[in-house]
Amino acid sequence: MWLQNFLFFLIIALSVAQQPSRVTGDSLGCGILNRVTNTSTPTTFHVPWHVGIFTNATEHTGVTHEPATVIKCGGTIINETTIATNARCMWSDKYGHIGNPYDYFVGIGPKQDLLAIRRIHVLQGYEPSGDYSKSIALLELRDPVRFEENNVEPICVDFNETDHRSSNWTGFVVDVREEHPQQILTFTALNVLDVPQEQCTQILPGDISRDKFCVRPVQKNTAACNEDDERRSGSGLFDAKVFNGTQRFFLRGVVTFSSVSRGDASGRLCSGVIVATRASNYATFIRGY
Repeated sequence: MWLQNFLFFLIIALSVAQQPSRVTGDSLGCGILNRVTNTSTPTTFHVPWHVGIFTNATEHTGVTHEPATVIKCGGTIINETTIATNARCMWSDKYGHIGNPYDYFVGIGPKQDLLAIRRIHVLQGYEPSGDYSKSIALLELRDPVRFEENNVEPICVDFNETDHRSSNWTGFVVDVREEHPQQILTFTALNVLDVPQEQCTQILPGDISRDKFCVRPVQKNTAACNEDDERRSGSGLFDAKVFNGTQRFFLRGVVTFSSVSRGDASGRLCSGVIVATRASNYATFIRGY
């Protein structure tokens, strides 16, 4: 009898151990902010999972003299070797395909220490299109992130959860306000509200694929479209929930673009909508790295 009981509990223990973790990064203390954003105004602070993605100015602007490293877009730490960003950020218009990983760097931490990229992973069949479908990329780092040394941590990702956003859903997206990786970047939390899918489709007909959702800034006088539009692209969109007794932030989407259309005197009319790729649609892709 004791042998049967022993085998029974052994099988149970093994089955539990083999179950995939519900939340990635939890053992590392994912998604925790010491200072949480205010619900009505943007707050400046260090977001420990946010990164800048940099490229050489020669590749970015076509200038051939005195190449310099400049920020191209944002990204989010998934784990010690993986960064999530917008696939369009990594596309080379010059060559008509995803760019060479050696032309890009990931800046992490308050001082934006630069890390090399080993590979750029995109979904099969991805290429820039009118509806921006499949616009998510995972950057495989050449060397792992040292979380404590770089004062960073990964974002939480719930692989078992579908998109649960309610009509009063709120979250925040990160804006970047500094170009030079040698200097401390300023991350501004732009608080956002959900935009109903049907309304988003009306605002941007033909531009919204099924893997997208829309948000707009809480403050009406805070433009979603600005000179930093490209830098915002690739940044994560997050919301908070209590997990294991601690408030943690979870990745809900990856910013694809801020809506801009022609119409005003300057040739740019901002609808105030930010479009993001829904992370839950690509849980299998993210979990693979």
